[in-house]
Amino acid sequence: EQTGVLRPLASDAARAKFEANLPPDLPRQWLTPAASPFHLAPGWPHLLLLPQGGWVAAGALVAALVTASGAALKPARASAWSAHSTTLESGEVLHADAVVWCGGSVGASWGGATWGGGTGFDPGAFSHRAGSLLLLERAAAPLPISAGVYLAPAALEGAAMHGGGLGGVLGATFEAPSSQYALTGPPLKSLHWLLERAATLSADLSPAVMGLWTGSRLSGER
Repeated sequence: EQTGVLRPLASDAARAKFEANLPPDLPRQWLTPAASPFHLAPGWPHLLLLPQGGWVAAGALVAALVTASGAALKPARASAWSAHSTTLESGEVLHADAVVWCGGSVGASWGGATWGGGTGFDPGAFSHRAGSLLLLERAAAPLPISAGVYLAPAALEGAAMHGGGLGGVLGATFEAPSSQYALTGPPLKSLHWLLERAATLSADLSPAVMGLWTGSRLSGER
């Protein structure tokens, strides 16, 4: 939904840096705290509104992309792949002009010596970086707020029963990189950091936490 994205800035120097680096043709509005579409906590003298931004319901986006592309879905687990073929655990081999590996952190953890044959891909060369989002019963802001952490509306299953509106998300925590894929949830230290950052953004932290979503990404950084 194209609600715009609000980026609070804490100093004149931060605003000057953004002004110097924003593409000249990117629509933007500079707002004062009094003109903000959202009641921020004190301490943000400059607000950058990017009206073309917004938030995406991931499930609906993926469904739309599949429909538009005409792609055929084949739920299965791959045991090996190369530049032009993928071997499934059943033994079936799928051939294509090109194979695009999108396995991410979990996919790399499934891989073995046969993965990426002839492509130069080595899952062991990457680290796994986990992070978590708190799922909120209602949106704590009418548009995404980005300032080191993200406070945004979200289409969450179950949020409607808490008032019939959208849910929300607050995130993300960032855990220490690991050589192995493992989703254990955020440590208290990381969660404490997230909540402290949220308190600097929003004057209203009353939405209840419905759950936790934890994901992991592959990173070339060690």
